[in-house]
Amino acid sequence: MGVMAESGKAKNIALRILTALLGALFVMVGGMKILNPSGTAQMFEGYGYPGWFGVVTGVIELVSGVLLFVPRFTTYAAAALVVVMAGAIATHLKAGETNQLTPPIVLLVISAVVAVMRWRETKSKSTG
Repeated sequence: MGVMAESGKAKNIALRILTALLGALFVMVGGMKILNPSGTAQMFEGYGYPGWFGVVTGVIELVSGVLLFVPRFTTYAAAALVVVMAGAIATHLKAGETNQLTPPIVLLVISAVVAVMRWRETKSKSTG
């Protein structure tokens, strides 16, 4: 096995680990929002959103987290999480909570990396 093949294999393993960690995190975070609907609603209402929107966000996070483990849907799930994290960033900025920006920015970047890398992987498999 050549150096390039080993490098590609290492990247693939790293991407799979990153994807699994991201999936586990969003299953947990989304699940917490769903399991505590009154607390979630209160938090979202504090930001000016309807309370039900927090539970919907939790469902999107949970489902996307699960779908990150399904190769056919990984790209779509990661892209959905990019959108959710962009919303979280916008919400914290609007609320003046700049000290809360690091987690959603990091998760947005990781989700974007997973989405793009998996999309490239699927695209290269379909073209050749």
